[in-house]
Formats: sequence, C-alpha cells, structure tokens
Amino acid sequence: MSYPDTPEQAKVIAWKGERLVVCAFAGSGKTTTLRRFAEENPTERMLYVA
Repeated sequence: MSYPDTPEQAKVIAWKGERLVVCAFAGSGKTTTLRRFAEENPTERMLYVA
C-alpha cells in the first residue's frame, strides 16, 4: 500500500542542497522518504546513516 507524501516528506524529496539531516521518531516514514528521494533523484549519491 502506498500513501501520498506528507508536506514534510515532499520537502526532503525535493531537496537540492548539499547536506540534509532528517531527524524523526521511529515509524515516521524516514526510510520511505529516502527511498522516494532516491527514486526521484537517480543520479544523486546518498549516504544513509541510521
């Protein structure tokens, strides 16, 4: 099941800066958001530290 992006998730997915830190509680959708970022930005490199 897929849910629409929240406004906060949309900001992360649309990020075009150099560095971004995403801090949120467990179950808030961080991994889903970063997967969506990767799908929308296939040429960008990303380091995901949990």
